[in-house]
Amino acid sequence: MSRRALVVLALAALSACSSAGGVAPPEQSSLSPMSLVQLSSAVAAASPQSLEIGSFSYVDGAITVYYVDNNTAFSYAQFRPENGTEQGLAIDHNGLIYTTVNNGKICGTCVEVFTPQGRLTNTLLLPKSGTTTPGLQNVSVDHAGGVFVSDSAQDIVYYYPPNSTPDTVAHVAASNVPYLGSVYAAPDGQSFIVSCCGLTGVRAYRRDSTGTFVAQPPFSISSIPGSGAADDYDVLLNPTDPETNAVNAATLGKLVTFSTPHGISAGINSVAMNALGNLAYAADDRDNLVYVLARPSQWTSGTQPQVTATYKGFTHLGLIAVPQ
Repeated sequence: MSRRALVVLALAALSACSSAGGVAPPEQSSLSPMSLVQLSSAVAAASPQSLEIGSFSYVDGAITVYYVDNNTAFSYAQFRPENGTEQGLAIDHNGLIYTTVNNGKICGTCVEVFTPQGRLTNTLLLPKSGTTTPGLQNVSVDHAGGVFVSDSAQDIVYYYPPNSTPDTVAHVAASNVPYLGSVYAAPDGQSFIVSCCGLTGVRAYRRDSTGTFVAQPPFSISSIPGSGAADDYDVLLNPTDPETNAVNAATLGKLVTFSTPHGISAGINSVAMNALGNLAYAADDRDNLVYVLARPSQWTSGTQPQVTATYKGFTHLGLIAVPQ
């Protein structure tokens, strides 16, 4: 039996209660966190080479879950979180999918967490603060399961520690962040980067010895941030603007641009990064391909990253995420 067939059989256990085909409405999960971990481990055991990639559509709010095997992606599930205003996409190390919802029917304005087949399994609620109506912009997760959320209406970044529940009160990781947009968590959870400080400006926040996130000097990434990824060294990868076949890599005092295949026909609209920070995934929404780029000595070294694989089989790629 092929590895792909094994993956499909393993995933069938996860999708037994999901609707057959089309866009399924979310259902409340009856699975415990432990059983979710066991099922995701079964998927990994069935195909160690398979990779989960999520794609979020800004057109209709649908999330499509793909699994990649032998450089070919096959669609496993597609769902819309609910009739709210969804923003952002993240996937944790267990394969659970996170998005923010504004003015939704289930939890109002919150973070919703789904299994790969689109079953709602957790919600993270916002603390009640101030009189300004919150407006969640983006969500990002670290390898341990910490969740970072940007509230651009209140200029606040919230942090939820690993294993948070609806009863968990979020910590304020940063406040009074001018022109706050997206947030990008470092995989080790010791820092995050936010878009702020002008059209192309970003700023890192790093934990100090007390656990407080301290603002670092801002820097420019020379493109409008919004669909990138950060590593543990305050480097942000972000598509160039307007969309071309290139990606910007920036940190304080350094900015480089490197290219992807397909020349001028490519249009990189989103970049994700693995938990080790040594592989980047650049989504080409014109050709519906994902290029896997291997980090040279540093992302900002000026050396062109090697393209180690090109994944095909996607349709209508949007904002992408991979497990952390």
